[in-house]
Parts: sequence; C-alpha cells; structure tokens
Amino acid sequence: MTRSRAHTCRACAELLVDYVKGELSPSRCRSIERHLTDCAGCAKFQSELRREIAACRAHGGPSMPAAARRRAQQRIRRIMDGALRSQ
Repeated sequence: MTRSRAHTCRACAELLVDYVKGELSPSRCRSIERHLTDCAGCAKFQSELRREIAACRAHGGPSMPAAARRRAQQRIRRIMDGALRSQ
C-alpha cells in the first residue's frame, strides 16, 4: 500500500462510524463512498461496522459511558493503524 493510500484509508476509517450513523455532510459521504468503491479493505471494514452497530442497536442496552467510549475509540484507532501499516 502506498503512503498516500494509507493516509486515505486512515481518514476514511476515522469517519466510518459517523458515515454509517448518517451523521456526515453529503459531500463527505460522497468522498467516503468513492473511497469505498476503490478500496476493498475499507469496504469490508464498513460492512463489518454496519453489522456491529446494528447488533448493538438491536440489543438496546444502556449506552457506553463516555470514558469507556473514548478508550474504545483509541483502541480501535491503534488497531486500524497497525492493520494499515501491515498492508
């Protein structure tokens, strides 16, 4: 993977939760959709993320405390950074 591609994948990954939840502007959505069309890895991640969010919503349990959410987001970013570096 080229350095430019890794940067694009990282930027996409950071926005995917907001994209899946429908919380991005139309122009940002189009940009992500273009990237997902060209990048099988990010498209797969987006598909898995949609399933996970749907499962969490179906469960309907209490929302995660803010501090735990921040820790989880940091952990996900570290995992994504490692995955992008290994491609």
